[in-house]
Amino acid sequence: SDTSSPNPKRIDVQTATRPELIQFVKDQSLCIKKLESVAKKYETKQKQLTSQLSTLQDTLSNAEKFSADQTKIITDLQKEKEKYCLLYENEADRSKKNLQTMLKLQEKIERYREKMKPGNDPTSSEIESEVSMLKDKMAVLQINEDDLKRQVSLLTEEKNNLRTELTELN
Repeated sequence: SDTSSPNPKRIDVQTATRPELIQFVKDQSLCIKKLESVAKKYETKQKQLTSQLSTLQDTLSNAEKFSADQTKIITDLQKEKEKYCLLYENEADRSKKNLQTMLKLQEKIERYREKMKPGNDPTSSEIESEVSMLKDKMAVLQINEDDLKRQVSLLTEEKNNLRTELTELN
C-alpha cells in the first residue's frame, strides 16, 4: 500500500493476509502520526493567533484610552481658553472704564485751572482741596490702571501658554 497517502487503502479484514494486515496497521499508524502532527501545528497556530488577537485588543483599548485622554485635555484647554478670554475681556472693560474716569477727572482739573486764572473768584483753599482730591483720585486710578495692565499681561501670557500647549497636543 502507499505510505505517503494520508488515507491508506481499505482492506477486508476477513480475507486479508497477515502481511497485508501488518502493512495496513503500519499505514494506519503513520497516518495517525501525520494527523497528530497536523493537529499540533494547528494548535500552535491557533495559540499564536489568539495571542496576536489579545495583543491587538490591548493595543486598541490603549489607543481608545489615549484618544479619550487627549479629547479631555483638549476640552479642558478649550474651557481654560474661554475662561481666560472672558477674564481678558472683563479686565479690558475695567481698564477702559478707568481710562474714561481719568479723562473726566483731567477735564475737571482743567476746569478748575480755568477757575484759578486771575479774575475768577473761588477761594484758593477750595480749589486746592478740590485739586488735591482730584490728584488723589487720579493716583488711585493710575494704581488701578497699572494693576490692570499687569493682570492683562499675565492673562496674555497664560493665553499664549495655553495656545502653545494646545499646539503641542495637536
